[in-house]
Amino acid sequence: TATVSVLNWKIFIRTPQQIMADASCSSTDKQPQGSPGPVVEYVPAPKIELQLSEERAYDDVVVKSTLYNTDTEAQAHAVAKAFNKNVTDPIICDPGIRAGTRIDPGHFLVAHRNRVPEMVVGTGERKVLALAGPFTETGFISPSVGVKQTEILIGDYGTFVVNVPRGQLAKVWSGCRPVLLGEGPHVIHDPTFASKVHCVPMASPVVNHGELHILRVPVGCYACVKIDTKPHLLAYRPEPYVFVTSLFNFDETKGFVKQTSGYINYDTMHLVRVPAGAVARAWIGSKAILLEHRERPYFFEDPGFRLEPPRGNETAVEHHFALARVKHLQHGNITRVWPGVHGDLELAVLQCDGDMRLLDRRTTLDDDHHALIGFINMGIQTEIFPSKRTRNERRKENPESSSDEIQYEPVTTKDSLKIGVKLLVAYQVVDAQKVLKKLRLMDVHPHVEGLAASDMARVVQNSTSQNFLASTSAPKDGGDAEDKEHSIADTVRVELDAHMADCGLKLVRFNVEEAKVLDQELAKEMAKQTLVVATATAQQATIEQKAAVAQANAELAAMERRVKQEQDNRIKISAAQADLDAAKIEAEATLIAAEAKQKAAQMEGEQYQRYPELLQLHIAQLQMASLQSSTVNLVSADVAHTPFGLTAQGAAGLFSKSPLQLTPRGGNKKQ
Repeated sequence: TATVSVLNWKIFIRTPQQIMADASCSSTDKQPQGSPGPVVEYVPAPKIELQLSEERAYDDVVVKSTLYNTDTEAQAHAVAKAFNKNVTDPIICDPGIRAGTRIDPGHFLVAHRNRVPEMVVGTGERKVLALAGPFTETGFISPSVGVKQTEILIGDYGTFVVNVPRGQLAKVWSGCRPVLLGEGPHVIHDPTFASKVHCVPMASPVVNHGELHILRVPVGCYACVKIDTKPHLLAYRPEPYVFVTSLFNFDETKGFVKQTSGYINYDTMHLVRVPAGAVARAWIGSKAILLEHRERPYFFEDPGFRLEPPRGNETAVEHHFALARVKHLQHGNITRVWPGVHGDLELAVLQCDGDMRLLDRRTTLDDDHHALIGFINMGIQTEIFPSKRTRNERRKENPESSSDEIQYEPVTTKDSLKIGVKLLVAYQVVDAQKVLKKLRLMDVHPHVEGLAASDMARVVQNSTSQNFLASTSAPKDGGDAEDKEHSIADTVRVELDAHMADCGLKLVRFNVEEAKVLDQELAKEMAKQTLVVATATAQQATIEQKAAVAQANAELAAMERRVKQEQDNRIKISAAQADLDAAKIEAEATLIAAEAKQKAAQMEGEQYQRYPELLQLHIAQLQMASLQSSTVNLVSADVAHTPFGLTAQGAAGLFSKSPLQLTPRGGNKKQ
């Protein structure tokens, strides 16, 4: 046992590890002083036996063949020799001058003289019975042509050959004594031998013959046997179990059970193997015990032990066990709680002599002073009011109520308008002890619903229908709607939060999900008014939309013109800039050309100064070029000085007084 403090409350609990530790201790171990009895008492190891004092050796029960030989001819002669043990005067002889009967090889010829059997081995020769005197009884026991050597039973008059096939045992009787014969030939000299032989496979799980019993336990099974009225569970072993007793009881149809079976019950022996994830309820007399999963099985040898099957609403595991992963398991005085086993945020609430206790983990209690009240949810719970329970109660109390009166929470405004609302309330338990001091566990949810409905009704009674409906409708602008909402829903939220805090609860969220006028006629009139307002609003919205569209179109056209003008300006500026750049480039080119020409003339003058011959050559070249494009007029000196001979060129030549004048075609005269 272990002492665990849970919320300042000391209780004795049992864990599966402690149960297994107790089971591994000896039977003489004692419980600590002052501790309550364990949930599962010490359970001894299963009595699975491999050796019993009542057993006999296999060779002591099964008679082995001493005549077996791999040489069939030698074996046949040995069998005939053993068979003719009591023969003093043979009766079977050669035929001589008589015909006789041919005895083929592989056959025996059996005859008798005065009921003393005799056997000869067939060799293909003829055989006859010897002639006998009076008062001598002779005859064939087998047919006159012989009998096959492999026949199971051969002989008569107290002498027999029993051929047991390979892999089998022969059940025979010697008087009232059962005998089991092993494989191979056997020669029996017994006048009380019963001439009936029954062969069974040697590997049969069970061979019963009178008081002889051979039991072979299959692998993975136990054999449930009772010897001298005492039950036993026999485990598998390679050698068979052999018993010689008349008080042996074994059911061949139900005697073998699988070792992996969850529950094995034979007489007063009970073997319980609880699988993982399961739990077993059991009783020993009037005492309840709870068996948790462990690796080794539980074993009970008590006539008062019984295993309780799963109850109707429980999930059965292997037909004998209940599902272990449940929040609450009750069995007699034993209470096992497992809060949060399914992922819920909850605590188990137990009552002990009038006090409420809370548990937050798996605990097993073996005490009739404790009673489970239930589980309290510590997570956030979201509810829509009126709840399903409230709606069902209204429907039951007043079947003629309308659907709206059942589905909505009715409230009345200051101007006597009856309105139905649906409320969303999300809350959480923050102080479980405080909740249980003021409320019963089953009253937490109805209490929250009652607080929400009463606070909502009180606030709505101080508000007009117009203000209330406006607060729950879609706002035209954010500021007015927030003020109205604050005046209605927030007022309820503040009051509800304060009332729930007194009980250890915290309000997480409160909303008015839906509001509806319950008076149908008034609702229709309000709907008409709402339709008119909605129509006017829609028209106004249409006008505003058209104006907005026109304004948007004008702004778009102005923007297009502005963009086009900016594009034209950029084009003109670009063209002017291009012309300016071209003029600058042309002027720079002219200046560069003039400078180059001046520099070339300067260089040419320097060359002429340095080399006068080049100047003369250049002058000559010029003259030649002038002559090629000029007209030569040859006149006499007299005519040249007359007025008729004077031309413009000639007049100009007066000043040079040259008889030869050259006048270019272009009007330029060069001399």
